[in-house]
Amino acid sequence: MSERTFKRSARRLLESQGVPCTLTRYNGGEVVPDLHVHLSRDVEFTTAGETQTPERRTEAEMLTEDVGTLKKRDVIDVGAESWVVEEKLSNDGYTVRAVVIEE
Repeated sequence: MSERTFKRSARRLLESQGVPCTLTRYNGGEVVPDLHVHLSRDVEFTTAGETQTPERRTEAEMLTEDVGTLKKRDVIDVGAESWVVEEKLSNDGYTVRAVVIEE
């Protein structure tokens, strides 16, 4: 499949599974409207260490083409909820995924 096909598929998937949002950049305050985000709540992960206790977190996924990259302290507004980016997890060139906390 071509690069364009992958980008279109990522956009269709995120627009059908995600919710409308607005991104406000921490550095400079730029507002990026009319985006979509897919929030995965209560994602279980295990931290490395002696106890390996499972923990839960919320992850946000957005299109790389629309946001470039998510940086720490960027704010994602979804209706009345605001989510602050804590840590970027991945960027596969199509979508960027980050750990977020509710503001």
